[in-house]
Amino acid sequence: MEKYWSYLRFALPAICLAGMIKCSNDWGLKKAAESDRMLSNGIFIKGRITGVIESNNHAFGIISIDVDTANTRLFTDTLKDAYFPYKVKGNKAELYVSIPDGVQKGDEVKIESDKQLATYHCQKNNRTDESDISLVLKDGVNDVFIKTHSQLR
Repeated sequence: MEKYWSYLRFALPAICLAGMIKCSNDWGLKKAAESDRMLSNGIFIKGRITGVIESNNHAFGIISIDVDTANTRLFTDTLKDAYFPYKVKGNKAELYVSIPDGVQKGDEVKIESDKQLATYHCQKNNRTDESDISLVLKDGVNDVFIKTHSQLR
């Protein structure tokens, strides 16, 4: 009987850990599907970068944009627990993303929400970079950074 207790002492925590991992994975998949659905809103923005402010959180930052072309001139929606990765007010826009290396003032940017994609054309070296865009969780660090540095409120 004591032999079974020694197995159970190791098996029970392993089963609990596996259950927690499964629940966490299911929650992550649900959040990813919600993000995909929310970003499928047809927003398109193209313009020139007027400023780049980078935080100390894994290259996360705010890219300020003078809008040349957009299919909306007003988009400032937020969600209860997340920000959309962009805001537009008139001919100004902001993009909340991890900033790719080399992106700077004067470069061109194109945001395609349905594709969840930002494309940067760097003037300095005539290079094009792409990065994924996604909802920005209001997790404390990025939330405070956006509230502190956003020009579009």
